[in-house]
Amino acid sequence: MKRLFFVRLCVMLLALCLLLSGCKGASSAVPSSENNGENTDDPTLLSSTDAFDPNDTQSEPTPAYSFGTPLEVDYSDEDWAVKLSDIDGVCQIVYQYDRENDEVYDWNDSGTFIPLRVLHYSSFPQITIPATKMEAKRDEATAHSVSVNVSDLNYWGPKFVQVNDPMANAALVDQIANLEFTAVSNTYNARDWTAVFAISGPTVSGEYAICRDGSVYRNGRAVSVTPLSEEATDYFFAVANAWVMCSTETYPVFSGAVYEDSKCIRASSEGKEIFLIGKDAESLAELLTDEENFSFACEPRFNCTPEDHGQALCEFASGSYDSENGFTQSESMYVFTLWSDGHVTALMPPALTCGTLDHDQVCDQLSVSCLYVSETAFDIAAVEAFLAEHGG
Repeated sequence: MKRLFFVRLCVMLLALCLLLSGCKGASSAVPSSENNGENTDDPTLLSSTDAFDPNDTQSEPTPAYSFGTPLEVDYSDEDWAVKLSDIDGVCQIVYQYDRENDEVYDWNDSGTFIPLRVLHYSSFPQITIPATKMEAKRDEATAHSVSVNVSDLNYWGPKFVQVNDPMANAALVDQIANLEFTAVSNTYNARDWTAVFAISGPTVSGEYAICRDGSVYRNGRAVSVTPLSEEATDYFFAVANAWVMCSTETYPVFSGAVYEDSKCIRASSEGKEIFLIGKDAESLAELLTDEENFSFACEPRFNCTPEDHGQALCEFASGSYDSENGFTQSESMYVFTLWSDGHVTALMPPALTCGTLDHDQVCDQLSVSCLYVSETAFDIAAVEAFLAEHGG
C-alpha cells in the first residue's frame, strides 16, 4: 500500500519554512491518433455530460504547456531544501530511496532519501476548491475529461477526482496520444508510487498508470513501447502529487487514535497554554467544527496567494494527556489556527509521495505547502469566552 506522509524527516525540512503558500499558475494540441480505448465503459472513468462535436470549430485553442526546468542545487548546503521557498513558483524534488537492509523489512529502518534533481515550474496548477468537489467535465481545448487516482495516497474520499486544469490535461492527452502500446501479461508494481489517470475523449480513452521509469500501462493490459521522457514523467507525478494534497473536504480536530479518557486539545495564545481534556476538549472542538466527528469542512489554498484572515488569535493542537508525561501531540494531526475573522486554518506540509518503503524506488515532493481554510467563520466570542472560563 502506498504511503502518504510516511517519512517525516524529509517533510520537515520543507515544512518548517513553507508556512503560507502563494496561487501561480500551466498544456498542446492533440494529434490525430488511433483509438487507444480499451474497456471504455470502466465505471472508474468519469464521463462528461457535454457531448463532443468534432465539427465544432468554435472550441477554445489548446493551451501551451511546459515542463519543469532543472535547477542547479548545492546539496552540500544543509539548508538547500529550505532555500527552495525563496524561489517564485513550484519546485519538485525527485528523490532516490535506498533501502538500508534489503533482506528484512523493518518499519523503523527508513532507509536513505538521496536527491536526484530539483525541477522548477514557473507555471503550475492553482487549486482553491477540494478536488473532490470539482465538476466532471470535458476540457474545452482538448475535448477530453481527465481524473487522477488519489485513493492509495489519501485514504478517504473517492478513488478518482477531476483534474480540470487545461494545461495539465492538454499535456497528458498530448503525451499519451503519441504512445504506441503492446499487450503485456504482467502489470506494474503495485507497491510503487504510481500516477494513475483516467481519460475519456475522442482520441484517448482508458485508465493510464504512469510509472516512475516513464513506462505507461493502459487498462492494466498493455504497456507503452517507448517510455515517456523524464521531464514529462516528472511533470505528471507533480500534478498527481498536487491533487492528492488537495483532495480533502473535511478535516478532524481529533485523531482517531486518541482515546476518550486522554484526548486533549492544547490551546496556545500569546505565550500562554491551557490543556483541555476529555469532555472539555470535545466542547471546544464543537465550537470549531461544523461536520460530524469533530471535523470542519475546508477548502485548499494550493500555489495561491494567502487570503487575509486578520489576526491570529489562538493555535490548537490535538493529542493525548496523562499526569506522568503531560501533553503528547498527535503525529498525524496538524496545528490549527483561529483567526480574527472566525476562520480556522490548517497547514498541510509538502507531501512526500512514495510507495511501500520495502524496496528501492523514486519518490517525489513539491516545495509548496497546502493551506486548508474552514468554510465556516466560527463564533470568536464563544471561543474566547470558553477559553477564559477554563483558564485561558
